[in-house]
Amino acid sequence: MKSVSFSAILLALLLIFSGETMMKSVEGVGGLCEKALHGGGCKDAECMSGCKALFGKGAMGLCFFFRTPSDTCLCRYPC
Repeated sequence: MKSVSFSAILLALLLIFSGETMMKSVEGVGGLCEKALHGGGCKDAECMSGCKALFGKGAMGLCFFFRTPSDTCLCRYPC
């Protein structure tokens, strides 16, 4: 029983600290920045290629349909 509880505590601590590390890597230096490329008529392939052209090969473009204006191309790239 003690080994099961010890394993559960160890697993919980591991999950907590690994999640914290992932959050820091996104928010901190070397994380991801984002900028809207254009609004209206977003197409995935065009959005992706436009973001890569502006921000380099590490960038990715995503079409978001809930932003104003609708169909906004949002670029995420290394800061």
